[in-house]
Amino acid sequence: MSYAKHFYTERALEKFNFPATGDAAKIGQIANLVIPFAAYAAKKNGLAASVTIGEALAGDDIPSALKEFIAGDGAEWAKSSLETFEKVSSDDIKTYITDKIEEENSRAGGRDMVVTLPPSLNDLCANTLGIKKDDSVIDLGAGFASFLIHAGKNFPSKKLVGIEINRRIRLYGSMLAYLEGVSPDIQQGDVLQLDESSLYEKILAIPEFGSDMVIPFIEKVLKLLSDRGRAVVFLGQGFLFNEGRGLKEARQKLIDGGFVEAVIELPAGVLLPFSALNTALLVLSKNNKAVRVVDASGFHENTRRGASALTDEAAKAIYEMIGKDSDKSRSIKNEEIKTKDYDLT
Repeated sequence: MSYAKHFYTERALEKFNFPATGDAAKIGQIANLVIPFAAYAAKKNGLAASVTIGEALAGDDIPSALKEFIAGDGAEWAKSSLETFEKVSSDDIKTYITDKIEEENSRAGGRDMVVTLPPSLNDLCANTLGIKKDDSVIDLGAGFASFLIHAGKNFPSKKLVGIEINRRIRLYGSMLAYLEGVSPDIQQGDVLQLDESSLYEKILAIPEFGSDMVIPFIEKVLKLLSDRGRAVVFLGQGFLFNEGRGLKEARQKLIDGGFVEAVIELPAGVLLPFSALNTALLVLSKNNKAVRVVDASGFHENTRRGASALTDEAAKAIYEMIGKDSDKSRSIKNEEIKTKDYDLT
């Protein structure tokens, strides 16, 4: 006998009544993931099948976003038992949650779609940052925590923090990190309003492409960056050469201040859902007298669906290009960039 992929998890959820319309339906959509997550946490922590959802989410290891949900919008399910999940495996629950989040994100489409970095880009960013065990790391605009998960599993650090302005997305990112055995501190908040008293050695940032928030975002990154720190900022390549909307002035401040360490032009389409956008990595640190410019625009291959993809091998090759001269990589002194009217292409 064969069953649909999520048969057992969906059958375990049948006893819970999720609203079908209005704002309550949106809360029910979230609860439809939080309840299986509670069952997963209960199994992980060796709790009895009769435990309630509220009890399963009360453990010290549970992300604060989950506790806040079950104490607030999801309070009506807090005292419900998880007994229907007794025979559902942890792997089935994990697959259900990750698949449902991916499906929901795909339906959002366009600019409403959460940017999730593929493993190759996460690895390129983490290696470029050079994360060490005594570093404090922050992801400004954490989304579904793909970078935080990758960093937590592969680059142990002293402190791992994420900032996400959307409460639902923060909740989903917290769940996905827990399912992968990573425990970043994902906070809800506006990046531009962050307290600047805490500085970080390593920063990843993805400001909204083409918006008026790009320059303030970069300015905030510099204020949060420690003297020995490094940041990687995803930008549309237009930032590197356009003169309108204060972009040229922003580049001038960055170069004259010695803040630009490297610029990496990425292949078009590797940052979904912005498949038509040419993107670049702006690597920031302090006291730079030259900029390493890397043209990695040709380092990609097409997927079966025709989209552009950055392979693991290409990501490694790009990282290696940052440290040596070649026909695709060279160091340009700040004084020379000034003579070229602060064009960073």
